[in-house]
Formats: sequence, C-alpha cells, structure tokens
Amino acid sequence: MSPLKTLVRSTGVLAAAGCLGFTVMSAPAQAASGACEQNHVCLWSGKNFTGTSGKIAAQPGKCYNSRSVPAQSMNNNTRYFLRTFPKANCKGHGWTMNWGTKSNDLPQGVMSFMPVK
Repeated sequence: MSPLKTLVRSTGVLAAAGCLGFTVMSAPAQAASGACEQNHVCLWSGKNFTGTSGKIAAQPGKCYNSRSVPAQSMNNNTRYFLRTFPKANCKGHGWTMNWGTKSNDLPQGVMSFMPVK
C-alpha cells in the first residue's frame, strides 16, 4: 500500500493511534488542478499535485501523520487552519495553511498536520 494512501491519527501515543484510510483520487484532471472534496484535506506526494494522492476528513485538535512520505502539495478544503509539521506527531518548526487554500509546492515536506479552529 502506498505511504500516502493511509494516514495515522495520533492521539499522543503512536502505538495507540487508529488507522485511517483515505481514498485515492483517480481523475488526472482532478489531480492536476489540485481539486479536493469539500471539508477534506487532500495531499500529494509530488509537487504540482502529482504522485500518490489521498484525502481525509480531518477534525480539529487531532494530529494526522503520513506513514513515510512527506506531502509536497496540499489542498486545505476545510473551514480550519492547518498547522503543518516536517516531522511526525506534529513535531518540528512548521507553518500554518489558511482554510480554503492550496499549495502546489510546499515550502517543506509535510509529515504531519493538525487542523485548528
């Protein structure tokens, strides 16, 4: 299974985290434009919305981890800000992505993120 096809929802202890699958986006035109279903966060392993992709209905206050590959493109099609992090478990110096925005070339690979109100 591809690393970005599955996310782990961290509740503070990785070993106790539950697994969350997210759907692969199959339409090439959809991926090229960075389209993302409403109320979801969509991620791509490559820049310009290329590579392996997936989506998750993220909830505020929870940390979401990539299995092993950092996201290089994201679409935050939620009503929450996203705090993004270069390390798993929402660690490291990251940045905040506004709600309703997308980036096809993230300033650093995203290994985890947390939606905030």
